[in-house]
Amino acid sequence: QCPGLYHEAWKGEPAWIEIFIDNAIPNVEDSFAFRFLFKFSFIQDLYISNALYHEIGHHIHKTKVPEYGEREQIADRWKKHLMKGYFRQRYWCKMALVRIVWPILKLTKKCSKYLRKHR
Repeated sequence: QCPGLYHEAWKGEPAWIEIFIDNAIPNVEDSFAFRFLFKFSFIQDLYISNALYHEIGHHIHKTKVPEYGEREQIADRWKKHLMKGYFRQRYWCKMALVRIVWPILKLTKKCSKYLRKHR
């Protein structure tokens, strides 16, 4: 399931990014803990920025900093770089909490996938 797409500039039209919210944000009904955590804008930003900055990474790679390599890996490197800057600026006081919450979110996401497969 693809959380987003980067559409290159074509026939005079500018490049654009498409985010599929249903794929970018996991089903919050699967877990009480995730439903609780997802009420915080910080958690919402984690999921949306993950999809958005990955696609922006494709745009940077295509238009500004072309380099040889696997496109998805390059986009993921840019995603990490851009997310780090965004969260440092917007949530500078909460970044210590990320070190605790992020592993929990990753585990919750894995549990959600497992539950969906085994229903």
